[in-house]
Amino acid sequence: MPSSSPVRRFMASAGLHFNGPARLPTHPHDMRFFARRLGRTAGTFVPAAALFLGWPLMASAFFSRSGI
Repeated sequence: MPSSSPVRRFMASAGLHFNGPARLPTHPHDMRFFARRLGRTAGTFVPAAALFLGWPLMASAFFSRSGI
C-alpha cells in the first residue's frame, strides 16, 4: 500500500478533527429550506435590483413627461 502524502499525515495527526473523504457519510439536504430561502432572497433582491438599475429610465420618463 502506498504511503500517504505529507499533508494527509499532518492532517491525520490532528486526531478527531480530521475526517477523510472515505469516513464522511453523505447527509440529506432540506430542499424546502433552500426553496424558501431562495424565494425570500429573490423577493428582496429582484425589486431592489430593478429599482437600482432602472432609476435612470424612470427619471428620463418622468422628466420627458413633465417637460423639464
